[in-house]
Amino acid sequence: MRVVPPVVCCLRIVPWEFYCNLRILPNLRLIQGPFGETLWGVEKLLTLSRITTLLVPFVIAACSGKVIAPDPEDSPSDIDTCVVDASPLRRLSHFEYANTLADLFPNTQLPVLGLPEDARPHEFDNDVNSLRASEGLVAQYSVLSASIAAEAIAGEDYPGCEGSDAGAIERCGQEFLSELGAQVFRRPLTSDELDFYAAFFVEAPADATYSDRQQLTIQLLLTSPEFLYRFERSLNPDAAPGTMARLDGYSMANRLSYFLWGTMPDAVLFAAAADKSLDTQEGIQTQVARMMADERARSNFTHFHSQWLDFDRIFRTTKDDADGLDDDLRNSLIESARQFVDNVLFDEGGSVSDLFSSDRIFLDPRLASRLGETLPEGADWGEFQKAERAGFLTHPLFLASHGHPDKASPVLRGVFILGRVLCSELGAPPANAEAAGQAAGDALVAPFSNRELYSAMTAEDTCQGCLARINPAGFAFEQFDTMGNFRLVEDNGITIDPAASFDSWVFSDAKDFSQQLSESPDVAKCVAKKWVRYAYSGGPMEQSDCLLDELIVEVEAGEGSIRELMEIVAGHPTFATFAVPEVL
Repeated sequence: MRVVPPVVCCLRIVPWEFYCNLRILPNLRLIQGPFGETLWGVEKLLTLSRITTLLVPFVIAACSGKVIAPDPEDSPSDIDTCVVDASPLRRLSHFEYANTLADLFPNTQLPVLGLPEDARPHEFDNDVNSLRASEGLVAQYSVLSASIAAEAIAGEDYPGCEGSDAGAIERCGQEFLSELGAQVFRRPLTSDELDFYAAFFVEAPADATYSDRQQLTIQLLLTSPEFLYRFERSLNPDAAPGTMARLDGYSMANRLSYFLWGTMPDAVLFAAAADKSLDTQEGIQTQVARMMADERARSNFTHFHSQWLDFDRIFRTTKDDADGLDDDLRNSLIESARQFVDNVLFDEGGSVSDLFSSDRIFLDPRLASRLGETLPEGADWGEFQKAERAGFLTHPLFLASHGHPDKASPVLRGVFILGRVLCSELGAPPANAEAAGQAAGDALVAPFSNRELYSAMTAEDTCQGCLARINPAGFAFEQFDTMGNFRLVEDNGITIDPAASFDSWVFSDAKDFSQQLSESPDVAKCVAKKWVRYAYSGGPMEQSDCLLDELIVEVEAGEGSIRELMEIVAGHPTFATFAVPEVL
């Protein structure tokens, strides 16, 4: 038998890191990873014939140099949908990875994953262009797979094998792999894949028990690209590169589950893929309606908003000691915002208007005392209406997380509104802006308002290109201090002026501005764009105006709820298609 020589990965950014880093050492009879660690923990000699079936397509793709995306103008399609460039292959985000493991092994006490946060260059942690696997992450996956496999064998109810002879072991292994492999790969294994993993299962060391074989095979499956990445395949195997094609049932099941639930498909969705229901729009709509009634849809709906609206920024925010911003208060602020999203937007089908104009707020005893309210005795949380507040932009979480330790920040608040609510592109500030601004602020003679301070600090000509829009958007919220408390005068007695204007916007205060934002077509389009970005993991589709325009028309024709927008994105014909890439 011939031993596989070391495989060299030609292109490090492709998703074959595991197999490109395998080194099979004939003398040590040990499979090692990129840092010399044992990947699978078993002495094993793989023959060329048994491994090439699985690895050769990967190595070809890895070493080909690039993936050619279709040219939308030169690539006619038989699908009546938007035409876009091909999207890169993407791995599971750490959020999706954790959820998927929990669904794969529901009876297992999973280890603390300890993975670094995924980059969020465009708000969301599922950005396709950021989800690459570094060598360090590959090593972490390898270590985690060993730990998870050991815990799974101890916690899950995997059947044993009746018989210990080679024939029985092979038969039981096939049954084990057919079921678990389909769960891990989120589709049935091909015959070649089943042969490969079955050979690995059977040819374990002679003293390996049946449970040992299961454990080692789980470990191997969890380091497979087919588990760690989301592969998409065409319903038509002959679909030409450079065209838009309909996804096959299992690819569609994965798209739906990771968008609506943030995790792998369930048994019903797998069954819909198997019986071809997901090959039709009617079948897709049926599953979308079912999935939206599941608690996982509510959880992922909140996950979307927590990232878009940057709930966790409060943990990167510090205040003066007197403000009492500790982790308990941070968690209360996040939970208050989460309850607003859950109750007003998801359960009640709230709209963009509700998000930016509602006066409802959810408070625990500590938050209630800070806002001058009292909960009924024994209540952990209560709902209140606050006349001075209007939607998320007047919520204490947003206001506190966009303020400096000692003062409110109209710049931080304005940047958020322009970038995340209006989808305006903002350039980087001039290199000397901070130093010049500090000098201008130091030259002011007290008493002066926070608005006067920022106006002086940003008066330089080099700043006015962007700050002529940023400052007014932030000035609208000057009646809320750095902790989000409402006041009409500053501590030095100066009456606060929140009126401002920029572009076509003219407003008297935060409520007026928020109300206008809640009714703005530009804001509605921006919200739709965020959902497209999240649904398609960024990539080319979010730039498709044809899709955005259609989504907005459908939302306006319905009840206008944000929850409905989530459903419309999932049920749109374009969501069932992808651009077939050409691999050279």
